[in-house]
Amino acid sequence: MPLQILFNVRRQAKKLGIDGKINESTRADKRYMIELPSGKVIHFGAKNGLTFRDHHDKKKRAAWRARHSKIMKNGKPAYLDRTSPSFYSWHLLW
Repeated sequence: MPLQILFNVRRQAKKLGIDGKINESTRADKRYMIELPSGKVIHFGAKNGLTFRDHHDKKKRAAWRARHSKIMKNGKPAYLDRTSPSFYSWHLLW
């Protein structure tokens, strides 16, 4: 996995005010993980999948966001919940 993409993900997190330490995931099927100040670790991003950070294809980004905007957690879109992997994929990878 290119370190440049990890650097860009960290930079985007800082820009958005997302507090936590981002590294490559220790799970075989996930790309990144973030350790939140509370100590909770959230793994996100498919290991073998490409993201907007990889291909910069706006049509694929729109399609991905359209699909994932329908994922709900506690009655709200999951990408709005900072305890959801969807939040970090949406804001940092797509």
